[in-house]
This record gives sequence, C-alpha cells and structure tokens, in this order.
Amino acid sequence: MAPAKNTEKPSPELKNSSKSRVKSLWAYERGLESEYRVKKFYEAKGFKLLKHRLRTPFAEVDLLFQSPQGQVLMVEVKSANTEDFYLFRVPIKQKKRLERAVLYMSEELGCFIEIHWAFVKNSGEVVVVEDVCG
Repeated sequence: MAPAKNTEKPSPELKNSSKSRVKSLWAYERGLESEYRVKKFYEAKGFKLLKHRLRTPFAEVDLLFQSPQGQVLMVEVKSANTEDFYLFRVPIKQKKRLERAVLYMSEELGCFIEIHWAFVKNSGEVVVVEDVCG
C-alpha cells in the first residue's frame, strides 16, 4: 500500500468553511498515511501484517499484526497534532468498542490479543502506548 499523497494541513479557509467533504477527504488521506507509517514501524521490528482495517461487529481495527514470537497485536492508529496527553485524545466509547473487538477477535482466533495505540506526530514520528485497555 502506497502512502497517501496529500497530507498537508488544510488551509484556514478550508478548515473554517462548510466544505466538509474536502476536509473529510483530507482527514481520510492523513489517516491512511498514519496507518502506513505505523505499518512500516512494526514491520521494521519483525511484525507481520495480518489485516488492515479489519471490520468486526464492534469496531474497525486499523492494523492486526503477528509478532515474531507469534502473539497477535491490534493497533489503533491516531494522527497527533499535539505531543502531549495522548491517552486523553482517545474517547472512552472508542476504548470500549475496541475492548469488545479484542474479545471478539480473541475468541475467533483462540488466542490472547494485546492492544497498542500508535500516535503519529506531524513530523512522522510514531509513538506507541502499549496495552491501553488492559
């Protein structure tokens, strides 16, 4: 998967306009770019991508990996405009949906699944917070 081409911030006029479709497309492309960076980050550590944007009855899982030791890992990706308070940026409802998705996938695969949150800074740096829900 190639990274998204347009990850520049929208102009102030666009951000404050009613052109929500264009803003939505920009956010979608930025999300794809962030997922691509996180995928490369984990692959560099020897992880194998099992699924990208996996839909469960409870939530869409951004990335599902298998570690070099065989453990399964779910990674939720967030683009980060600020470098502080990462976990406060994740709504409780989203954490609960992901917890239910983990339980569902654990039962489907018959194994324990760990959850990571990966935040991608504007600079492209990936910051990982492990086992957020657990």
